[in-house]
This record gives sequence, structure tokens and C-alpha cells, in this order.
Amino acid sequence: MYYTVATPLAYTTQSKDDFYLNSEHVYQRGGKKGNLKVYKNWKDVLPIIYSIQKYNSYLQNDDFYMLLINY
Repeated sequence: MYYTVATPLAYTTQSKDDFYLNSEHVYQRGGKKGNLKVYKNWKDVLPIIYSIQKYNSYLQNDDFYMLLINY
């Protein structure tokens, strides 16, 4: 709940550059760099959000192949 309240408040009171450099609200390293922490927390609370994201990723995936094995 903290991130739900604090993130919009910080976004409105800080400049855009300062907000995205704030490690309290935005991931600074790794694969999630630049993503909001509030999004990850809500995704943990509501698994349907994660499912929708995975489905959208599946629809956009165009670099896959099928391995067919003939016996």
C-alpha cells in the first residue's frame, strides 16, 4: 500500500529525471531497470495482471520455433 500512495505523490513533486533516478520508487539495476516498483507489487497482489502480461508477451513473440521430432 505504501508504493500505491507514495509513487504518485513522488511523481508529482519531483521532476521526471529525479523521479526515475529515485531508487525508492524505480528499479535502478538488472532486468527491471527503469520499471516502477509499484507495478511489481500490484502484480504480486493480483496474479491476473501477471497472466495478462504473459499472454500479451506470447502474442507479440515472433522469434520462436517448433521442434518436431519424427519417430
